[in-house]
Amino acid sequence: MFGRKLVLVVVLPGLAALALGADRRASIREASPGASISSPIVGYFWSETDGLASVEGVPGAAHVGLTRALSFVPTRVALPPGQAYVWIEGPGPSLTLNGATSQGILSGSDLVTFSQDGAAAVLYFRSSSEVQIVSGLPDSLQASARLAAPQSDCGAIAVADDATTVLMSCGTGLYRASADRVWQPVMPGQVAALSFLPGSSDGIAIMTGDPAVYGVSLDAQKAGVRAILPNGMNDPVSLAVSGNGRFGLAIDSAGNAAQLDLLTSQTALLQVAQGMRTVLRGRDASTFLLIPDGGGVPWIVEARPDSPSVSFAPRIPLAPVVSQQ
Repeated sequence: MFGRKLVLVVVLPGLAALALGADRRASIREASPGASISSPIVGYFWSETDGLASVEGVPGAAHVGLTRALSFVPTRVALPPGQAYVWIEGPGPSLTLNGATSQGILSGSDLVTFSQDGAAAVLYFRSSSEVQIVSGLPDSLQASARLAAPQSDCGAIAVADDATTVLMSCGTGLYRASADRVWQPVMPGQVAALSFLPGSSDGIAIMTGDPAVYGVSLDAQKAGVRAILPNGMNDPVSLAVSGNGRFGLAIDSAGNAAQLDLLTSQTALLQVAQGMRTVLRGRDASTFLLIPDGGGVPWIVEARPDSPSVSFAPRIPLAPVVSQQ
């Protein structure tokens, strides 16, 4: 049913142990015959043009960096918040990278998304209406639970840091399941994008055709409207939350992005290039990467209370090698 495929999780060098904001400087490392300077890495992204590539530098002065080639054509490449590893699905059974392979993890899902701490993932299989929770990422991944979806033809899905609580949009309603694996209706409406908050079983949701950003919580004081999308922001297609849970960033397919200050309820409309359909939290707590479809370059948003910064990461041609005689 799911074919002969593999799931490969590869730890990206130097990312897992980084403290927040610790990579905002160039590093100098010893090399032969001398020393070399390496740029900080804002994050990673995948595209058909670049493969698995880094974004090097700092927001406002970054560029597309080195790429990492794969010996097979992947069917999916996904990065969790904070980007400590990369999730790769592709044809099996051979492996070419240092990584942990799947044990009971089904490949070929229609959706995969990660918890805010990156330790868990949730997969949705539309044809079988099945949801699978994966825990122990990135080093000891295992299938921790399977459950039937609340309805057929579901959309957005998210899993909390507890690797237990799941939010799922199906039909015209949002549902929630916890340790008892029983789905409970949360709110009516068609969800455009949703996300849990870091270290919490609370989340936020944006509905199709509704400018409100809703808090999703069992605590009535944390539920309800958290912010209003700015004018010009159409139905979002992707949503991410900063590492401290203060900021959200939403993007629509028309080239509009919106910073959401979940503390003050203030929002800011940001103009970015069209074709951006995925927003990811970068390595820093308040840095987001906007990932393009096709051959575009990523954009970077550094969330700030009053004036978020917006920039893009161009491709810089390699300089010709100069030989010394």
